Amino acid sequence: MLPWVLQCVFVKRRNIVSEQTAVRLVKGRDGWKAESMVDFDGEQKLTVSTYKGGKGVLTIASVAKHVDGMMSFEICGDYLKRVMNVEARATEKNVMAQQQQVLGVLSTLLDDARTFYKIKAARLS
Repeated sequence: MLPWVLQCVFVKRRNIVSEQTAVRLVKGRDGWKAESMVDFDGEQKLTVSTYKGGKGVLTIASVAKHVDGMMSFEICGDYLKRVMNVEARATEKNVMAQQQQVLGVLSTLLDDARTFYKIKAARLS
């Protein structure tokens, strides 16, 4: 998968603001992708991404550190969850609808990520 900066260059780019958070909708080499970022904890942000994956439309939630325009994460150490996988064509409409559906439970994802980091901190101490 290409870096985010290169993906934006391809075909279409659209920013859509919903009631909860902004959604960046991009059509790149691999089809439509919707992405939303919300502040999580200090320099960390929770990202919700919906795109073509496997046999359908896949949505994942992940947490990464964002500093000076750069993103970094700890492999097998930062929060990553497959939220939804629906067997459907990855059309603009389907990708956006699934992204909006998952953003409807954003508070649950934030709580789940906080719990993940509390358990991680308890294991390390």
